[in-house]
Amino acid sequence: MAQLEHTLLSEGIEFNQDGNHIQCFPHIINLACQAFLNELKANPHALCLYIPPTTSDSTKGSTILRKPPTTLELHRYTQSLTKDLIGTCQNLHDGNSTLPVLQLLHDCETCWSSTCQMICQVLQLYPQSEYQFTEDDLGVLQDIDQVLEVSHKVQELLSTEKTLTLSLALPLYEVLLEKWWILQNTIPELSHYIGVGILKIEEYVSLARNTQIYVHAMILNPAIKFKWMKDNWPPECVNEA
Repeated sequence: MAQLEHTLLSEGIEFNQDGNHIQCFPHIINLACQAFLNELKANPHALCLYIPPTTSDSTKGSTILRKPPTTLELHRYTQSLTKDLIGTCQNLHDGNSTLPVLQLLHDCETCWSSTCQMICQVLQLYPQSEYQFTEDDLGVLQDIDQVLEVSHKVQELLSTEKTLTLSLALPLYEVLLEKWWILQNTIPELSHYIGVGILKIEEYVSLARNTQIYVHAMILNPAIKFKWMKDNWPPECVNEA
């Protein structure tokens, strides 16, 4: 971008490398998810101490959730579960069951939503499995799935559009932040980890809001124009835009 700016300015064409830099939306979402997952692995003891109102004094200080299962544990479980169930699933299909025959999913940091899809498959196959998580482990897995499912749906929403989508980037970042803020309250045990993902999104939203091209795209979109900014941004930010 710096070289492009230099070349265009030398030709008398106005161009700003910072004001025309576009971030890859799915990549940013993936970075936020990886920040969330990496913090789970690196700092498992940051789980909030959640004590239900009916808990007696003798049990205070105990956590409702244990250390979350690692990605490797999920991978091994999925591999074992898929191998054990594939024959059973086929038999159930012959009996008109709705349980699908699923192949092994692999987790990959550079593959968007791979962890979300792997956890979703584990939870889908779990009812027919002889392998048993503890109630706490299963609860952690379901909570993590809720967090990652939000980011997956936001990323999929933008990816399914058949028209130019740059004008939707900032609104969808805001949607993701709002949903994660809500989950911080509804799943307090994961509040710290969700906060790490939120900080990553906010870092790139700050960069995007300083980039002229996003605002230009929103204004030129007849379905958005200034309405979304007026509804969601402080007046001073709208005036600056």
